Amino acid sequence: TDFGMTRAINLSKLTRKSSVKGTFAFMSPEALDVPPRYTEKLDVFSLGNCIATILTHEWPNPSHPTLHKWNKLVALTEFERRQHLFDLMGTKERELFLPIIQKCLANQPESRPSSSELVLYMKKMESTIPDLTVALKAQKTMSELVQERQQNESLENEMGILQIHEANQEATISDLLASRAHMQIKLSKFEEENSKLQEENKKLLQSQQIFEASQKEKLLTLQTCIAQLEVDNRRLQQSCSQTMNRSDSSISQLPQLRDWTKIEESILSIKEDAILLKYEAVTISKAGTLAVIDGNEKSVVLFDKDGFQLKKFYLEKSIGRVDVFGIAFTRRGNIALATEANCVCILSPDNGELLSIFGMEGVPWGLAPDHRGYLYICERDRNCISVYTEDGAFVNEFGSKGWGQGELNYPWDAAFGPDGNLYVCDFHNKRIQIFDEKGKYLKEFKTSDKPKHICVANDGHVIVAQDSGHLYIFDDHTHALVHKWTFKTNRLSYGVAVNSDGQVFVPDSGDIKVF
Repeated sequence: TDFGMTRAINLSKLTRKSSVKGTFAFMSPEALDVPPRYTEKLDVFSLGNCIATILTHEWPNPSHPTLHKWNKLVALTEFERRQHLFDLMGTKERELFLPIIQKCLANQPESRPSSSELVLYMKKMESTIPDLTVALKAQKTMSELVQERQQNESLENEMGILQIHEANQEATISDLLASRAHMQIKLSKFEEENSKLQEENKKLLQSQQIFEASQKEKLLTLQTCIAQLEVDNRRLQQSCSQTMNRSDSSISQLPQLRDWTKIEESILSIKEDAILLKYEAVTISKAGTLAVIDGNEKSVVLFDKDGFQLKKFYLEKSIGRVDVFGIAFTRRGNIALATEANCVCILSPDNGELLSIFGMEGVPWGLAPDHRGYLYICERDRNCISVYTEDGAFVNEFGSKGWGQGELNYPWDAAFGPDGNLYVCDFHNKRIQIFDEKGKYLKEFKTSDKPKHICVANDGHVIVAQDSGHLYIFDDHTHALVHKWTFKTNRLSYGVAVNSDGQVFVPDSGDIKVF
């Protein structure tokens, strides 16, 4: 068995990309370590699960790793986590197979039997069932007879085919001789047609010379027209430039939410005895709900705009204790998480239930949902932006490593602006690149340091958190620097978000700072 490193194919749950190796129900504990440990004992663990599956016709999904007993949380062994399977076995099956299953499902690899020990045990168990041994030998003899009969029939068929081939070859030789005579007749006709073509070719050459002379006259006329068009084009450009200048001055920008040149720092007042641990990634819904990731508790915490804790979901109950690098509210109002396991998880905002999960080739970081319900995902190590639906269907991918227009070097985060364009933190290139929703490069502007996190206010102002511990506000039209804020700790934690009123939220360890 190799279920420890491969996965069972289930087309209804198959994702496009993933780096997780193994079928979860058959995987031993050491296969989930970081880094994983692969030995022959991994396959011994999988064999124990296979035996249980064959005897019970049930998938060996383990139960919860812990159990409450007398107000205490007790850890269960891998064997105990599958006790519900063993209850389905008959008395004889338990007597024969339960001891070897328990040895194979030992938590520690060194406690499991080796392959040679398994063979000896199986032979010993086979010797205790004499009727089974006789049946196997009889089945083997019958199989050999059937195989011999099939071979004889195959030989007879081949002899008949050879005889048919011989007759076909004789007919083919006569056909070839007739074809040869026919080809000689065609060759003579071809020579006659070739001579006619040579005469026609001479006439075509004469026509070509006449045509070239005519084209020279037309070329001189065309050059004169092009010169006149260039003069007219310069005049048109001057006129358009004057018109655009007048148009730019008359364009009304979006209503400004606040005076971005005046920034004051405060700390969100957390209510209802919420425990402050290590707040990391942050996002805001259209309704103003603030969602943050607690890196220590591995949980999602929801606050209202006044700091009241609304809900808390522990990730261990849905996706496990994994690191989360990005968070966003989808168009449907669900919570999307970019995790270290090369996958994006979609959770319900009501109870934290896992709604869907899909994997990808790289590690996802920043998440940016658009108005159509697509998720634009920063695959930082692959230097590209991939686009998926909320249900995990692949849509598009753009960007490659480099420093030219449209090329990326460690894209860390992204956000959509009110203009419908995507703003991307091009980390190592120290710039913000702007793309349309199809991934077409539009323009860019430089930053003084490596941009890490980004959000765009409703009036178009761009807020960027840089690696050096600074918060920058850029103009919505010219992208000139409007304001700069330096954190006292000279560093920023994870993420930045802005609400519809223009308030900027930045998680900083156990605090959420408001600007």
